[in-house]
Amino acid sequence: MVALLDWCAEQRAVAIPYGGGSSVVGGVEPPPDCQRPVVSIDLRRLDRVIEVDAASRAARIQAGVYGPALEDQLRPHGYTLRHFPQSFEFSSLGGGALLLRLHASALTLPSPTLNKRVGEGRIAERSLRS
Repeated sequence: MVALLDWCAEQRAVAIPYGGGSSVVGGVEPPPDCQRPVVSIDLRRLDRVIEVDAASRAARIQAGVYGPALEDQLRPHGYTLRHFPQSFEFSSLGGGALLLRLHASALTLPSPTLNKRVGEGRIAERSLRS
């Protein structure tokens, strides 16, 4: 992923992650005035729970995992995310977490929410300056 983002930066291309495709807000569309090449990055193969730490009750989870597969992988550890949006079957963890983090100030959501469950995330990113 880091190598791909490095390549996009070298090419001055906009990198847009594609998760479940369930977004109705155009999350995979480039900005309307975008004049640079666009690369859509399919996250479907990033679909695993990497680690579950029973002591901290935290998990490392790849961004492309869909809701049902995530629940299936957490269940043997005795955990659940307890986040079941309408798009549960068709949305990825990364898309849901990112959307909630970006719009947290505009949303009033009942507790507990996915937004409160997303702890420290490690995100591979590159910045393009004009």
